[in-house]
Amino acid sequence: MKRWLITALLSASLVSGCGFHLRGKVDLPEQLSAIYIQQKNASPLRLAVRDALTFAGGNVVKDKSLASATLELEDTRVTRAVRTVDLRGKATSYTLTLRTVFRVLSPTNETLLPSKIASASRKLNFNSVQVLASERESGILVKEMEKDVAQQIIRNLARAGQTTTASK
Repeated sequence: MKRWLITALLSASLVSGCGFHLRGKVDLPEQLSAIYIQQKNASPLRLAVRDALTFAGGNVVKDKSLASATLELEDTRVTRAVRTVDLRGKATSYTLTLRTVFRVLSPTNETLLPSKIASASRKLNFNSVQVLASERESGILVKEMEKDVAQQIIRNLARAGQTTTASK
């Protein structure tokens, strides 16, 4: 029992010593307290960003006139590129990439955060015998990438708030 406790404490100290910490609440700047999310083309990424903002303590509003800032998701695309092929020239794996361009505007359309790119990629092995399973896996990977990109956007929003408060 003592050995287990010592091992656990040693592991915890090593993990905390390397800078690892669990993802927690992000401090969003005051000027982003009420955010309206605007998107040109419909994408499930909007929902992932909304959920991430809510988790981070932000308030996502449905009416643009009530917003202290507008998060514009300008261009969101999922692309699939062939990674490997077999001897017959058939694709056996792909690289899925989710890429979005976003920016933040004030209610007077002043740029609070200029256009930035957030992206994520995943490897997808494709089996021509199990097409349905590969399609399901592709959908799962895209959902994971949406969550990753949403977190990137939230971190950018938090950093933007730090730089504006530091410059004041």
